[in-house]
Amino acid sequence: MRLLRIWNDYRINRLITLVLFGVITFLTLSPDMHAPTLIKWQDKLEHIIAFGTLALFICRSFNPESEFSIADRTILAILIIASYGSFSEVLQSIVPNRDPSLMDLAADLVGAFLGGMLFKRIPFLQNHK
Repeated sequence: MRLLRIWNDYRINRLITLVLFGVITFLTLSPDMHAPTLIKWQDKLEHIIAFGTLALFICRSFNPESEFSIADRTILAILIIASYGSFSEVLQSIVPNRDPSLMDLAADLVGAFLGGMLFKRIPFLQNHK
């Protein structure tokens, strides 16, 4: 039961969200930070997983007693990630050995949508009263 309370604590989820923002920012703005390629489209899959996880934790970081509904949280998470992903792609144009990519931004948005839908559709992932 205690673990479930920690899992549903919006403050813990906010902390996780901030850590994810930090890790993703570090990885997207570091030159030469590429994992070995094991499968085709691995880069896009990495974007989808990273930004899907980020979207999920953005949704979970709202106080359950706030007026934001599950749908509101999902839409807001997608909008935050659209802004963040766009900004990080623009910044990549000034980082050595990195190039901005609309396909990366599209993968970010797919991940945001999937993370939001997981939050919206799976009750265990929701942290509302």
